[in-house]
Amino acid sequence: MKYRVEYISTFHADISTIAQMLKDYPSKASRIFAKADKCLQLLRDWPEAYPVYPDAPSYRYIVIEDYLIFTRS
Repeated sequence: MKYRVEYISTFHADISTIAQMLKDYPSKASRIFAKADKCLQLLRDWPEAYPVYPDAPSYRYIVIEDYLIFTRS
């Protein structure tokens, strides 16, 4: 079963900010965004794939190098 992944309103702005911060490091940006894409694709099949965030148990989190992506199912 495929699940639908929805993004909060600030997601795209946050991605743009990260891309802007990494503009001088294109290989790092490419690596981070490729990892993020792979993780977000996995959520469509397995929304509970990532650990529960200890400070907010209704959320799960994905670590991608220096960044965290929070999810909620």
